[in-house]
Amino acid sequence: MPREATKKFRVVSLGKISGPSMATEQKVFADSKLDVEAVEARCASEDELIAVAKDADAILGGGRLFTRRVMEALTK
Repeated sequence: MPREATKKFRVVSLGKISGPSMATEQKVFADSKLDVEAVEARCASEDELIAVAKDADAILGGGRLFTRRVMEALTK
């Protein structure tokens, strides 16, 4: 039986953590040999945030859009 493909750990960044992009974070992930999909998101609404982060394993940042509704919609 073939082995099921492993999904990458998915990290969504909601803001500028260490500069204009996630370059620093991506370097840390690569240097640590972590299989991570890093996604940058600039959301204008709760619905956009839910759509981009619905399957995220981790979220960097927060802000005004990170409401109770969003938290409850993110199942991971």
